[in-house]
Amino acid sequence: MMQEIKKLLIVEDNLPDSILLQEYLSKIPFVKAEIIVAERLAHGVKLDSHNSPDLIFLDLNLPDSNGIETFITVGKHFPDATIIVLSGLEDMEVALQAIQSGADDYLVKGELDENLLAKTISYSIERKKIQVKLKESEEMYRSLLENATEALIVMDIEKNKFINVSKTACSLFKVTEEELLQLQPSDIMPALQPDGSSSAQGVFDKINAAIAGEKPFFEWVFCNINGEEVPCEVRLVKLPSEDKLLIRGSIIDISERKKASEEINKFNDRFEMIARTTNDALWEWNLETGELWANQTHQYLYGLTMADPVPAEGQWEKKIHPDDRKKIIATQQQALASDKNVWISEYRFETKNGFIDIYDRTYIVRNAAGKAIRLTGTMMDITERKKAEQALAESENYLRTILDTEPECVKVLNNKGELLSMNPAGLAMIEADNEQQVLGHHMTELVNEKYRMGFNRLSKEVFNGNSGTFEFEVTGLKGGHRWLETHAVPLKDADGKIINLLGVTRDITEHKKVEKEITNTTDQLRQLTAHLQNIREEERKRIGREIHDELGQQLTVLKMDASWLRKKMGESDTAVRTKIDELIIMLDDTVKSVRRISSELRPSLLDDLGLIAAIEWQLGEFEKRSGISTSCIHLEEELEIPDNAKTAFFRIFQESLTNVARHSQAQKVIVSISEIDNQLVLSIEDNGNGFDKQKIADKKTLGILGMKERTAMIDGVYEISSTPGKGTIVTVKLVHNKTKTKNTNAKDFDCR
Repeated sequence: MMQEIKKLLIVEDNLPDSILLQEYLSKIPFVKAEIIVAERLAHGVKLDSHNSPDLIFLDLNLPDSNGIETFITVGKHFPDATIIVLSGLEDMEVALQAIQSGADDYLVKGELDENLLAKTISYSIERKKIQVKLKESEEMYRSLLENATEALIVMDIEKNKFINVSKTACSLFKVTEEELLQLQPSDIMPALQPDGSSSAQGVFDKINAAIAGEKPFFEWVFCNINGEEVPCEVRLVKLPSEDKLLIRGSIIDISERKKASEEINKFNDRFEMIARTTNDALWEWNLETGELWANQTHQYLYGLTMADPVPAEGQWEKKIHPDDRKKIIATQQQALASDKNVWISEYRFETKNGFIDIYDRTYIVRNAAGKAIRLTGTMMDITERKKAEQALAESENYLRTILDTEPECVKVLNNKGELLSMNPAGLAMIEADNEQQVLGHHMTELVNEKYRMGFNRLSKEVFNGNSGTFEFEVTGLKGGHRWLETHAVPLKDADGKIINLLGVTRDITEHKKVEKEITNTTDQLRQLTAHLQNIREEERKRIGREIHDELGQQLTVLKMDASWLRKKMGESDTAVRTKIDELIIMLDDTVKSVRRISSELRPSLLDDLGLIAAIEWQLGEFEKRSGISTSCIHLEEELEIPDNAKTAFFRIFQESLTNVARHSQAQKVIVSISEIDNQLVLSIEDNGNGFDKQKIADKKTLGILGMKERTAMIDGVYEISSTPGKGTIVTVKLVHNKTKTKNTNAKDFDCR
């Protein structure tokens, strides 16, 4: 008998096709249904799924959906309805795809008539009924074999083999369905059970119990194909059969449960160990049952042992210091009444040894309604930490007092040059009213532009791990100018990483003023000394010339007169002639002495022929007097330098030769006059004993000091280097112009 159709849905956007279909349906006797027409898929699926249509005619080409997805959407929304696809000739391929996907039939719109429609509906409905029954039967069967969480097997006891197995069973024993069906029950059991009993005999005893009508439920160990033992729970049931003795086994792999149980045991053991060894007092209170638990440390706080009962409600409050009790209890009650899950507090707690400081952290477990049902907490003894915090606070206060009263600036900068901290003395130096006025600002903003590059260079060196000192000038926030000297060092964290720059800065403005005054005084003294030296040189020149000219002429006249007298005397007056000869010799020696003294006062060669000629002559005289070998290397041309510089070079040269003669015990002196980088360079080198420069510096010898001062007066550079046993080198340098005044032959020769 044809099933009566109560509700019918047409999903078709083509109105003529929809009207034609409804006309044919009205002529079919067994179609007495309410017909609903939808032009859009969205409209069709709006029907309540509890009031779904029995039959659906579905066009696959709709304005809001197209193709096989249209059928899939309708099929998901109305899984129990019979669906007939409406298709044009050009959409036959899509219609066939719909049939493959589960559509009950299809109709070609252009070929519709009343008889074809009636046959198609009848066939589709019957086919749907068969599919539903088959599906129910398959689902019922497969629900046991495939959808069950346990492994299912059916054994033919007489043939000693498996005749049906689930996928879960195949997975359990790590074989395919075909492989498992070829095995016997004894193939999946180890030789012995963990208790030492025979594995096969044990399971057959259970099977016999099932055959007798019992439903044995037990734990057993099986083997998979890899030989791995799998602990399982097994339930055996005898199945009704007329011609076979069938036993169904339900097997559940309890490996994970076993592992979980072991892990729970390990966790419990671990928790028990932690509870015993931790320094914190652990406790738990079930507010619903009143059950209490605590570890050994908790009991010790109360002066109890693990054998004693856990302190009940009210005993904790009594142990809190009277000054803290009211506040602590109030905050705890507020936390319990609120929606907070954690309550944290610190208070003093009484023990047998007196009061200690406790850090209490309580976790509040609530039910679905938000009511507190369990409390779990820790009580940590922080007495030593409190003492350390107090000591740290005192230390910080001590340090802050030092910083606040320190007369020098103490500041901290980050690697960007931004100020992180500065003491009051530093704020006064930069004319800041408070620290907030300058925090986060770059310190280079206050450094005068001339010194910013040097300041930044020092900061970079500090963050490279090097300390340094730098002098610079700043302009304060109120326009004041100061000279500062800072000593900067790296500030490191506990791991030794450089995190900031620590600078200690002192105000050297007054020092700079004094230094400038000293420099000015030194310059004035140097100018006065230079003036006196010039006067002295002029006086030496005048005296030398007077001695040479006046005294030399008079001595020459005396010699001529003495020679005239000798010629006038007779041969017989031998004694007088001898005396006159001695007088003439004395006059010659005196003339030579006058010339020598005149040259030493101021050699005329220096003024007449220049510095090189004067040095060559002086070297010759030095070699004659000292017996020390000399050589001179000089320029081809005399360089034009001021008279005061020429005199300074010569006097330094003379003083150096005097030092060689007095102290060096040298055998040779080499003098060079050269031009290097637009500088006139005079070098006097000997191969004598040399000396320790530090010891000479400590003696503050006037000779070296005088040479340095003469060099400074002409803005030159004086250098002396010496090594004990390796001789001494004196070098004088002077920037000059390149005007040439005299041609000489460049040569290396002995000045004798």
